Amino acid sequence: MILYLLKRKISHRLTVSFGSQKEQILLSLSKLSCLLIKFAVMAVLLAQSAPSVSAAQQLVAKQSWTLTDFECMQSIKLVALVQRSEEYGWGRLQICKDEDTVFTFDPGAMYLESLFLLDNNKLASRWSSGIGSDNRLVVFGWDKGSVRTLLDLHTKGLIQEFVYPMQGEILLTGNTGQKAFSQRIINPYVAWRDGREIGKNKVVPLFADIYIWDEKNGNYKVKKHIPWRQRFRGL
Repeated sequence: MILYLLKRKISHRLTVSFGSQKEQILLSLSKLSCLLIKFAVMAVLLAQSAPSVSAAQQLVAKQSWTLTDFECMQSIKLVALVQRSEEYGWGRLQICKDEDTVFTFDPGAMYLESLFLLDNNKLASRWSSGIGSDNRLVVFGWDKGSVRTLLDLHTKGLIQEFVYPMQGEILLTGNTGQKAFSQRIINPYVAWRDGREIGKNKVVPLFADIYIWDEKNGNYKVKKHIPWRQRFRGL
């Protein structure tokens, strides 16, 4: 009789233990299912909010671009994409707002070197046709509710330089008589230069145009046209 009661007690404990483990497993599976559903919903929302890139297109570069439209005093969030495909060739710049394409730029037979923002929050893009060949710098800005091209520079062999003047202030506090640092763009002009010996002809930079941002007119302008070796004196 005592042995029988012991067997029943042990059997009952094993049944309760197994039932508790079963409940814990079911609870864990339920929590995991909820997490998977949440991740799936988040993935769908992210896919809907991002500009679409088809499988036939190769994404080369992506740059977020947030700016302020002072006419309507709103923050504008744009995304710049460069995609390569059979239709666009080496690459085409596409600027999107939400899911809509608001601007496109075709560089022709050139591929993208880099895509970045300047210190005045303008979008810059470098393009090239190959080593030692044509180079192109194109700068875009936001004006009156749309994207427009602000600067389109071509050069051969060398690329444009981004520099700052020797003097200025990073943060202007009061009337100090100083000017704030403003990024300059140096565009080289190169040409063939005859050597004294046969076969010594070479392409060298001769002059440079120094571009600065003209806030009043909302565009870039040439500050100085200067010999190449003196380009840093004209900042």
